[in-house]
Amino acid sequence: VGVRYRGGQRQVVVDGVEGKLEDLALMVCVVSLAPELDRVFYEAPGGRRALLDAWTAQVVKGHDEAVSRYGVHTKNRLKILLQGGAADWLEAEEFQAARWGVVMLEGRAKYMALVQGHMDGLRVRLNGTAQEVLAADDPVAMLKGKLERSREIDVRLERTSAGPNTLDVVAELEMGEAWVVAKQSSSGQHKRVLLRWLCAHVRALQGLGVAPLVVVDELGAHLDAAGKAEAVEALAGLGVQVWVSDVAMDDHPLVRVVRV
Repeated sequence: VGVRYRGGQRQVVVDGVEGKLEDLALMVCVVSLAPELDRVFYEAPGGRRALLDAWTAQVVKGHDEAVSRYGVHTKNRLKILLQGGAADWLEAEEFQAARWGVVMLEGRAKYMALVQGHMDGLRVRLNGTAQEVLAADDPVAMLKGKLERSREIDVRLERTSAGPNTLDVVAELEMGEAWVVAKQSSSGQHKRVLLRWLCAHVRALQGLGVAPLVVVDELGAHLDAAGKAEAVEALAGLGVQVWVSDVAMDDHPLVRVVRV
């Protein structure tokens, strides 16, 4: 498996035959942390939801489709609202948005229930009223009702104000005898939140019989020497192949350095 560049175009090659980037996802499960996530708990909740959904899709079959379809139908619904489209089309889009929104909420709930059992020194939870939908006798009808009641405000805001797209992800890190909210943590504590969540996610995958490839870019960023050592020990203890960059630990017994 490899990637080559020809004429400025990137090509995926599998056993010498040109393929697609999507082919790689079918061959190996990759769990990654990139530098742009180093502020994910400080910034808008959209980034946290995206991370949650990306990792949920690796555990819950069909979650990525639910996220995509929910996005399509809420976008269509908003377009109809803003342009004053036909009521029957609006009803249809709200029903489909509610249908896929419930699947999306169920996937997130299933993922959270699974990964919670593997959390070590970390608490992660979902925050928002959209969760109450799953407790209803008819979750689709309840979510559709929320969409109907929010039509006027959605026109004013020009966005969807009800549904799984309004949930937030809240994390708390155990530091000694105290718990630190990720949104109020230092950059080093924030990095520990991400790494501990990643480790819990990997262990959840292993419980399902999946051995992922873990990729962490700039692992050492924001971590002191003790934090780096803790991170390497935790990642090595997962028992899976881990690729990291920017680790100033050439003499660490658990790190094999490859210079390119």
